[in-house]
Amino acid sequence: MGFNNIAGLAPGANFGIRDKSYGLFQLIYAIVFREINVAGEYMDLFEGLEAFGIECVDKSELYEKEKKIVLKSEIATSSVVDVNKIILQKKFSCPVCRVNFSNWDVYLHRIRLEKTDSELRKHFSPYDPLYYAAIICTSCGYGAMRNNFDQISPKQVKLVKENITPKFKAKEYPQIYTVDMAIERYKLVLYNAVIKEGTASEKAVICHRLSWLFRDKGDAENEKIFRENALKGFVHAYSTERLPIAGMGAQTFEYLIGELYRRLGNLEEAVRYISMAIMRQRGASPKIKELALDAKELIIQERNAREQQGENDAKTE
Repeated sequence: MGFNNIAGLAPGANFGIRDKSYGLFQLIYAIVFREINVAGEYMDLFEGLEAFGIECVDKSELYEKEKKIVLKSEIATSSVVDVNKIILQKKFSCPVCRVNFSNWDVYLHRIRLEKTDSELRKHFSPYDPLYYAAIICTSCGYGAMRNNFDQISPKQVKLVKENITPKFKAKEYPQIYTVDMAIERYKLVLYNAVIKEGTASEKAVICHRLSWLFRDKGDAENEKIFRENALKGFVHAYSTERLPIAGMGAQTFEYLIGELYRRLGNLEEAVRYISMAIMRQRGASPKIKELALDAKELIIQERNAREQQGENDAKTE
């Protein structure tokens, strides 16, 4: 995908966000994508935001150097459940414009947890709350993850009001979100995080969840791109932000970073973080330690497979 094949960022789309002072090329160059190179071409993390009509982000990269703190797919449906008892309109009060609004949301006590995978994603049935966790104010365009929607400073409020609200046009969504709808909403939330100069961990969490959504969609390329950006933000946050980070203590955070490295094929860094999670004693979780031990075993297997492949290749030369 090159600069001549970027879809979904044209002006005049459903949300009406425009910026006449920049062209499409400047947008692609302005955001972090200058650092993302796949097969020699830059990939656009915000591709598909035509529903919001966003044309420009005045940022050089997603994870800017931040001040170090010294102290430290489609939703599965079921014919035997009543969606109207699970997915309902939930009221929110916007901390930016002070307007009350409603978004569709999944009531957690009416769904069941099926499993938690090695990337710490929780899988629910019959509906997945992941698809509904990106909350967007229908009045001003402010968006954030559900668990930190109210956490915004006066300076950030000003940035949203100046850069998003004047251009925003609300969009209606059906009760059941498709994976593409969820991705669209998460991308607007990520755009908000960039505009309001959010922390590395905030942007990393959004990218991580976007990688899950692209996995649901069967889009391996974008899944990897967003996983790479999630990892970059988590590693930065590990050295610059105070624990707990994104609700995770040191052991869980170290394990997650190691698991992301493993999934991306960097076994050296993976084993380093996984080993830290295994060795950590204070506040250690037996469940996380078990996951870390499983990951270490997978790393050993993957190393052996690589060595075997190298030997086989050498024999054929």
